[in-house]
Amino acid sequence: MSLTVAFPDFSAGRERGVAQTFVCTLQAGDVGPSWVHVAGDLDIGSAPRLAQALRHTDALPRLVVLDLRELRSIDSCGVHVILDASTQARRAKRRLILIRGPGQVDRVLALHGAHDLLEIVDLDPPAPHARALGQLARPDDAA
Repeated sequence: MSLTVAFPDFSAGRERGVAQTFVCTLQAGDVGPSWVHVAGDLDIGSAPRLAQALRHTDALPRLVVLDLRELRSIDSCGVHVILDASTQARRAKRRLILIRGPGQVDRVLALHGAHDLLEIVDLDPPAPHARALGQLARPDDAA
C-alpha cells in the first residue's frame, strides 16, 4: 500500500487563493525508502510543517530521502529542523539522505556547518523518483 501525505499551510492570516510559499509532501510505500519533497521557501513559518512530515517517517522504512531540489530558500529554522531529523534518524539506526538543492540553499547549509553533519547527494533534476530512490538504496536498507 502506498501513502502520499501533503502538509498544507494552516497559518493564520493567509487568505484563500493566495499562492503558498512552501509545499511539503511525503510519499511512502510498503517497500523501499520514503520520499519527502519540499518546494518553495523553508523558513520560520514553514519549518514546523517539514518537522511534522519528518516525524511521520519515524514508523516508515529505514531510509528517508529529503528532496531539496525545488526549494527556493532556507533559513536557520529550516536548517535546524533538518539537522534535528538527521540526529533522530541516526539514533534510531536509520538514514536521512538529502538531495542537494539550489546553490543558495546549499550555501546556507554550508554556512551552518551542516555539510559535515548531513548525507547530501546530487541527482539530475529530471531523474524520476523511483529510479533515483533505487540508486540511493543500499541492500541493507530493505527492512
